[in-house]
Amino acid sequence: MDTAYLNEGNMPENKKKDNKKLIIIIAIALLALIVGGIFLFGGKGKSLEHYLDLGAKYLDEANFDEAMAAYDKALEIDDMCVEAYLGKIEVLIRTEKFDEALEVAKEGYDKTGDERLAEKIDMLVSGNISDSDGRIYKQTFYDEDGSILGYCENTYDYVHDGRVSSVTRYNPNGSLDQTIEYKYDENGNAIVSSGASGEEHYLTLIESEYSNDLMTYSKSTYHDGQVSETNYFYDDNLCVKEVENYHPTENESYINTTYIEYDNDENVVKRTSENENGDIEWSITYSYDKEGYLTESCSYNRNYDSGEGELVLSSRIVYSYDGDICTGYIKYDADGNVIGSADYQ
Repeated sequence: MDTAYLNEGNMPENKKKDNKKLIIIIAIALLALIVGGIFLFGGKGKSLEHYLDLGAKYLDEANFDEAMAAYDKALEIDDMCVEAYLGKIEVLIRTEKFDEALEVAKEGYDKTGDERLAEKIDMLVSGNISDSDGRIYKQTFYDEDGSILGYCENTYDYVHDGRVSSVTRYNPNGSLDQTIEYKYDENGNAIVSSGASGEEHYLTLIESEYSNDLMTYSKSTYHDGQVSETNYFYDDNLCVKEVENYHPTENESYINTTYIEYDNDENVVKRTSENENGDIEWSITYSYDKEGYLTESCSYNRNYDSGEGELVLSSRIVYSYDGDICTGYIKYDADGNVIGSADYQ
């Protein structure tokens, strides 16, 4: 047969139908390849991003169970996803599951080798634990030899914007020492809160009163049972300008007044305490960087050994930051020796 005859115009009808079927099959196959490529290379990324966004949303809402489920889904898609490991660690820190957080950090670091996870491991091991918003969940205190003096753990109320709900101090052996439950008035002012005293950071119970949301009075009960009372006075800018402290003791009572100075940005730059006779007992100065973050504080006390009782440097604290979050501090004595530190990373 003359093959020239079998051109498209002279091809038998059944052959034309077969070619059309072949073209359709090829088109379907190509479409399947395109769709499959999108699923394999684009769909995975999209789904991963979806679960990461979902985890962040639930974390922000303090819906920790759902946040954890979202981050677990993300790791099912990509077990090398550092952001998912970091998200899980954040959830576990905020739910005070520090040991589990450390396990996740180690697992993630073993898989990815990412330095961010190594930093989380260091933070969790140090005993000074904070979340990504700067809330401190655990703070461990050491002496100059590196021995633990004690540690405190904070809990937060996420129904009310993550405010502190309690502080608990533990002894070096892990036994419970003190717990202070916070209380707030209807405006959210803390009417029962805590402070700390001494190198061991023993808790101080603070009971406060307010007027127009400004603290006007507080009573502090210390670890050893001693009590002090404080009255606060404000300037025209509603900044505390004067603090009057009353210290009753078994043998005698005394009053000292602290005067507070500010810079143009209303940062505290100096506190000076005077006794009833007007003699300066101590002073603290504060330094800030150009962003307004506290970088250093220096404490001065009277040295009565000198005979004149002049103010001399007693200690200096240097603060460190990661962005706008304080990551810790180092405390030095007058000779520059390290006498204390805290690492919040």
